[in-house]
Amino acid sequence: MAIQQDVDQRLVKALGHPLRVQLLKLLNEGVASPNELAKETGGSLGTVSYHVRLLAELECIELVKTVPRRGALEHYYKATVPPWFDKASWRALPPSIRGSVSAEVLAMIVHDAAEAIDAGVFDSRADRHVSRTPLALDEEAWQELAERLDEVLARAQELRAEAADRAVENDTIDDLIPCELALLHYPRARG
Repeated sequence: MAIQQDVDQRLVKALGHPLRVQLLKLLNEGVASPNELAKETGGSLGTVSYHVRLLAELECIELVKTVPRRGALEHYYKATVPPWFDKASWRALPPSIRGSVSAEVLAMIVHDAAEAIDAGVFDSRADRHVSRTPLALDEEAWQELAERLDEVLARAQELRAEAADRAVENDTIDDLIPCELALLHYPRARG
């Protein structure tokens, strides 16, 4: 339990800056260097490198390989924690903070989906999934669905880590398929 609380405290600090949120999100998607992250985020290499170092100190990311580049070493990192809070930590957050985090996550989901549509890749795979399913559940059904979604998310993170490890081992980082999994399960407004 103490380990989980420690990870959560590090995550609180890691998510305390918008650039670190972006970097942690990107490093949960795959392996990247500060140089690549700077290009992806539009930030300066110095600023991105500073925040990458902080994420590494917080043990939210880890160095997975180094590659010689023009007389220096380019460092590649992957995330070691997902960019979200576990249930206990989420419940402990003040509602105003939960609202801010939810708004930021929803904005990222909409932005990323719009970018994928604009780039013409959103529907490029026949095996992609998009659904909206309004439900009316009792408390028992609500809890079971929440647990199942947690299981799906946990497995997705395991798959991400396994894929990243294979890509590093086989030097096939460029073959990773960038994708996004967005799970929403929330009470709807009545009426």
